[in-house]
Amino acid sequence: MAQRATEFTRTTPDSGRSTTVREEIRRGVEERPTTRRRVSPPKRTAAQIASLGMGIASLSLGTLAFVGPLVTGNRDKVINLRKGKLFDVFAMNPLHAGIHIGLGLLGILAARSQKASRGYLAVSSAGHAALATTGFLAGRKRSGVYEVMGMAMNTADNILHCAWCGASALFAARPHLLQRAA
Repeated sequence: MAQRATEFTRTTPDSGRSTTVREEIRRGVEERPTTRRRVSPPKRTAAQIASLGMGIASLSLGTLAFVGPLVTGNRDKVINLRKGKLFDVFAMNPLHAGIHIGLGLLGILAARSQKASRGYLAVSSAGHAALATTGFLAGRKRSGVYEVMGMAMNTADNILHCAWCGASALFAARPHLLQRAA
Protein backbone atom coordinates (compact mmCIF):
# COMPACT_ATOMS: atom_id res chain seq x y z
CA MET A 1 0.00 0.00 0.00
CA ALA A 2 1.12 3.40 -0.78
CA GLN A 3 1.55 5.73 2.12
CA ARG A 4 -0.43 8.81 1.85
CA ALA A 5 0.87 11.81 3.73
CA THR A 6 -1.14 14.90 4.26
CA GLU A 7 0.95 18.02 3.96
CA PHE A 8 -0.14 21.54 4.51
CA THR A 9 1.49 24.35 2.63
CA ARG A 10 1.70 27.91 3.71
CA THR A 11 3.48 31.00 2.55
CA THR A 12 6.08 32.46 4.87
CA PRO A 13 5.75 36.19 5.33
CA ASP A 14 9.45 37.03 5.15
CA SER A 15 10.45 35.11 2.01
CA GLY A 16 7.12 34.87 0.24
CA ARG A 17 7.78 31.29 -0.84
CA SER A 18 5.56 28.39 -0.08
CA THR A 19 6.82 25.62 2.26
CA THR A 20 5.34 22.56 3.81
CA VAL A 21 4.94 22.09 7.55
CA ARG A 22 7.26 19.10 7.38
CA GLU A 23 9.99 21.19 5.80
CA GLU A 24 9.62 23.82 8.51
CA ILE A 25 9.86 21.18 11.23
CA ARG A 26 12.88 19.58 9.60
CA ARG A 27 14.62 22.92 9.22
CA GLY A 28 13.80 23.84 12.80
CA VAL A 29 15.36 20.64 14.08
CA GLU A 30 18.46 21.15 11.95
CA GLU A 31 18.92 24.75 13.02
CA ARG A 32 18.80 24.04 16.73
CA PRO A 33 22.14 24.19 18.49
CA THR A 34 23.45 20.79 19.50
CA THR A 35 25.06 21.93 22.76
CA ARG A 36 23.69 24.08 25.50
CA ARG A 37 25.46 27.20 26.55
CA ARG A 38 27.07 26.94 29.93
CA VAL A 39 26.47 29.85 32.20
CA SER A 40 29.40 30.18 34.55
CA PRO A 41 28.77 31.62 38.00
CA PRO A 42 30.08 35.13 38.53
CA LYS A 43 33.66 35.20 39.76
CA ARG A 44 34.02 36.47 43.29
CA THR A 45 36.99 38.45 44.46
CA ALA A 46 38.90 37.50 47.58
CA ALA A 47 37.28 40.46 49.35
CA GLN A 48 33.82 39.06 48.61
CA ILE A 49 34.83 35.60 49.79
CA ALA A 50 36.39 37.08 52.94
CA SER A 51 33.29 39.17 53.59
CA LEU A 52 31.07 36.12 53.22
CA GLY A 53 33.31 33.94 55.39
CA MET A 54 33.67 36.55 58.12
CA GLY A 55 29.95 37.21 58.00
CA ILE A 56 29.15 33.53 58.47
CA ALA A 57 31.72 33.22 61.28
CA SER A 58 30.40 36.28 63.09
CA LEU A 59 26.78 35.17 62.68
CA SER A 60 27.68 31.74 64.03
CA LEU A 61 29.51 33.15 67.06
CA GLY A 62 26.65 35.50 67.84
CA THR A 63 24.07 32.73 67.54
CA LEU A 64 26.07 30.28 69.64
CA ALA A 65 26.53 32.93 72.35
CA PHE A 66 22.79 32.82 73.01
CA VAL A 67 22.83 29.07 73.69
CA GLY A 68 22.95 28.75 77.47
CA PRO A 69 24.81 25.44 77.84
CA LEU A 70 27.70 26.69 75.66
CA VAL A 71 28.27 29.74 77.89
CA THR A 72 29.88 29.02 81.25
CA GLY A 73 29.89 31.22 84.32
CA ASN A 74 26.15 31.83 84.63
CA ARG A 75 23.02 29.94 85.68
CA ASP A 76 21.08 30.24 82.41
CA LYS A 77 19.68 26.92 81.22
CA VAL A 78 18.57 27.40 77.59
CA ILE A 79 19.10 31.01 76.48
CA ASN A 80 22.07 33.01 77.72
CA LEU A 81 20.92 36.29 79.30
CA ARG A 82 23.93 37.11 81.49
CA LYS A 83 27.60 37.58 80.83
CA GLY A 84 29.75 34.49 80.75
CA LYS A 85 32.36 32.74 78.62
CA LEU A 86 31.50 31.12 75.29
CA PHE A 87 33.27 27.72 75.12
CA ASP A 88 34.90 28.81 78.40
CA VAL A 89 37.19 31.14 76.39
CA PHE A 90 35.45 34.23 74.93
CA ALA A 91 33.51 36.65 77.16
CA MET A 92 29.97 37.15 75.87
CA ASN A 93 26.71 38.79 76.91
CA PRO A 94 23.50 39.44 74.93
CA LEU A 95 24.70 42.84 73.62
CA HIS A 96 28.00 41.37 72.39
CA ALA A 97 26.13 38.44 70.79
CA GLY A 98 23.63 40.77 69.14
CA ILE A 99 26.40 42.88 67.63
CA HIS A 100 28.03 39.73 66.24
CA ILE A 101 24.73 38.67 64.67
CA GLY A 102 24.27 42.11 63.10
CA LEU A 103 27.83 42.19 61.75
CA GLY A 104 27.40 38.68 60.38
CA LEU A 105 24.25 39.57 58.48
CA LEU A 106 25.90 42.71 57.08
CA GLY A 107 28.91 40.69 55.94
CA ILE A 108 26.75 38.15 54.15
CA LEU A 109 24.77 40.90 52.42
CA ALA A 110 27.92 42.85 51.53
CA ALA A 111 29.43 39.82 49.78
CA ARG A 112 27.12 40.41 46.82
CA SER A 113 29.38 43.08 45.30
CA GLN A 114 33.05 43.90 45.48
CA LYS A 115 32.50 47.53 46.46
CA ALA A 116 30.17 46.63 49.31
CA SER A 117 32.44 43.87 50.58
CA ARG A 118 35.47 46.18 50.60
CA GLY A 119 33.45 48.79 52.49
CA TYR A 120 32.26 46.20 54.99
CA LEU A 121 35.80 44.91 55.53
CA ALA A 122 37.21 48.44 55.97
CA VAL A 123 34.56 49.46 58.50
CA SER A 124 34.85 46.09 60.25
CA SER A 125 38.61 46.52 60.48
CA ALA A 126 38.34 50.00 61.97
CA GLY A 127 35.64 48.95 64.43
CA HIS A 128 37.52 45.87 65.60
CA ALA A 129 40.75 47.89 65.96
CA ALA A 130 38.98 50.45 68.14
CA LEU A 131 37.31 47.71 70.18
CA ALA A 132 40.56 45.79 70.69
CA THR A 133 42.46 48.93 71.69
CA THR A 134 39.74 49.98 74.11
CA GLY A 135 39.56 46.43 75.47
CA PHE A 136 43.31 46.22 76.07
CA LEU A 137 43.33 49.63 77.78
CA ALA A 138 40.31 48.81 79.97
CA GLY A 139 41.62 45.38 80.89
CA ARG A 140 45.17 46.40 81.81
CA LYS A 141 44.74 45.94 85.53
CA ARG A 142 41.86 43.46 85.43
CA SER A 143 41.59 39.76 84.96
CA GLY A 144 38.57 37.72 83.98
CA VAL A 145 35.47 39.17 82.35
CA TYR A 146 34.95 42.94 82.32
CA GLU A 147 32.70 45.28 80.37
CA VAL A 148 33.71 47.70 77.63
CA MET A 149 30.93 49.87 76.18
CA GLY A 150 28.37 47.45 77.65
CA MET A 151 29.96 44.39 76.03
CA ALA A 152 31.56 41.59 78.02
CA MET A 153 35.27 41.36 77.15
CA ASN A 154 38.42 39.52 78.17
CA THR A 155 41.96 39.07 76.85
CA ALA A 156 40.93 36.28 74.46
CA ASP A 157 38.32 38.60 72.93
CA ASN A 158 40.90 41.35 72.48
CA ILE A 159 43.32 39.00 70.72
CA LEU A 160 40.53 37.70 68.45
CA HIS A 161 39.46 41.27 67.64
CA CYS A 162 43.08 42.16 66.71
CA ALA A 163 43.30 39.15 64.36
CA TRP A 164 39.88 40.02 62.88
CA CYS A 165 41.04 43.61 62.33
CA GLY A 166 44.20 42.49 60.54
CA ALA A 167 42.40 40.04 58.26
CA SER A 168 39.69 42.58 57.42
CA ALA A 169 42.26 45.28 56.64
CA LEU A 170 44.28 42.91 54.45
CA PHE A 171 41.32 41.83 52.32
CA ALA A 172 39.91 45.36 52.12
CA ALA A 173 43.23 46.72 50.86
CA ARG A 174 43.98 43.80 48.51
CA PRO A 175 40.62 42.58 47.16
CA HIS A 176 42.19 40.27 44.56
CA LEU A 177 44.55 38.58 46.99
CA LEU A 178 44.74 34.79 46.64
CA GLN A 179 43.26 34.79 43.14
CA ARG A 180 44.96 32.89 40.36
CA ALA A 181 46.00 34.62 37.19
CA ALA A 182 43.61 33.82 34.39
